[in-house]
Parts: sequence; C-alpha cells; structure tokens
Amino acid sequence: MALLRMGGVRVVVASRNTQAADQEIFRHLGIEPSTQKILALKSSVHFRADFQPIAEDILVVKAPGANALHNSDLDYRNLRPGVRVVPKGEGRGG
Repeated sequence: MALLRMGGVRVVVASRNTQAADQEIFRHLGIEPSTQKILALKSSVHFRADFQPIAEDILVVKAPGANALHNSDLDYRNLRPGVRVVPKGEGRGG
C-alpha cells in the first residue's frame, strides 16, 4: 500500500486487488477516516459495516468495469424462466 499526494488530494493505492473492508486500511497510512470531509472507496458493499457509522452520506456511483451497479444492467442470455436478477424484481429469462 502507498499514499500518494496530488495537490490537495491524497490517494491510497494497493499493489494487490483488495476490498476496503474497514478503516484500518487508511489508518495504516496515517489517515484517520473519521476526520476526513470526503472518503471515496472503490468497493461495492464491503465497506458499509465499518464506514457507514462515520458517514453523513453514502453515494453509490455507477462506473465502467466488470461489476455492474445493478444486476439488471447485465446482459443475461441463459437465465431459466422466472429467475429474478434483483430483489423483489420481476422474473426474467426463458
């Protein structure tokens, strides 16, 4: 892990693909997450348990890549009839 500084912005990077599961990922590099005005994490849901208690707001954004924000955005081609791709959603497939 490394802490990069670009102007007034600090960026934490890792050489291995890992989830930001808790605040220690920042503390390890000398950043106290609870004192930051803005924290941006590239994570789907793993961060919520430890970061939600210190967050005023959580904004989930859609970005290009292998993981879709919503399962309904994926181009499913071989679903069996009636399979739901989102909770309480209509069945698809067939």
